Amino acid sequence: MNILAVIPARYNSTRFPGKPIRAYIGKSSMIKLTYEQAKKSNVDEVVVATDDKRIYEHVLGFGGKVVMTEHFHKTGTERLIEVRKHKDWSDYDAYINVQGDEPFIDPEQINEVIKMMELRDYSVATLHAKCESLKDLMDPNIVKQVVSHEKVLYSSRSPIPWPGKKGDNFDKYEYHVHLGIYGFPKNVLDNIDLDYQPPIQAIENLEQLNWAAAGIEMYSRLSKWQVGINTVEDLMRVGGTVADELPYKGCTNPNSYNYEPNATEDDGSCQLYPEVPKFYKRQFELLPWETKQKIYGEYRYYLTDETSKLYPMNNSRLIDRFWASRNLNVNDKN
Repeated sequence: MNILAVIPARYNSTRFPGKPIRAYIGKSSMIKLTYEQAKKSNVDEVVVATDDKRIYEHVLGFGGKVVMTEHFHKTGTERLIEVRKHKDWSDYDAYINVQGDEPFIDPEQINEVIKMMELRDYSVATLHAKCESLKDLMDPNIVKQVVSHEKVLYSSRSPIPWPGKKGDNFDKYEYHVHLGIYGFPKNVLDNIDLDYQPPIQAIENLEQLNWAAAGIEMYSRLSKWQVGINTVEDLMRVGGTVADELPYKGCTNPNSYNYEPNATEDDGSCQLYPEVPKFYKRQFELLPWETKQKIYGEYRYYLTDETSKLYPMNNSRLIDRFWASRNLNVNDKN
């Protein structure tokens, strides 16, 4: 099995902006430490998937492999799926999502996920650990997981199973927390539909409930809980330091197709989307629903020749692209 480890690394973290390259432990950045730990595992290759030029250049600087992905992704799995579609990274049998804020991840944990995928190539593989305290059990930022015979029954931000009114059940039952690593055989990854968000996923704000609701099974094995770096306080607890934030020049106009929300200063490179006459938009709206759905699926992403990058399109952009693909002159109609 040919396996690629993907480390999603976005810049605009709410709790710790710039965390991948601003969080340092010793002389190494957090993303560098995570990358090095992943390289020690049995995966065939490791790549960082980022939405920011600063992270991109930083990874290249320490000799790592990195790919630019879109800024609109809400989860690491969305970013991983874009990597899966990239021409340079599409030939792997399986993909492992390694969290970019796990600088202390044990390579053997990644190897355990590989073993699970080799055993069950029809499901998602992950890990869990014993919950050490009632405080952690009640913390909504720590995801809890109920597992039976390695099969994940449910994941939640709530304490599950119910700990009792005063937490009396905590000492009677071994509670588990989910570790942020996922292994996807390529056939499983290709069947995940992130366009649809089931109600339980929206309520819990947990990406794994997307494929759970779709009937894709997830299996998990008991492992050890590693320290993750979510906040500056977490970094301080492990003796880390925070580097200064670097400036970033780019397009700051959200109406441009090359808009970069991470940019701190506009560099004059913005390229606006062309307007499409109302006539064509009305024609699009008159199409049967099934035809619209096909168009949405076909033109949800488009590939630019200049950068070979995937860009998202909302409905108005889909309409623009639809008519442009048919070589229609947008100036013909009003």
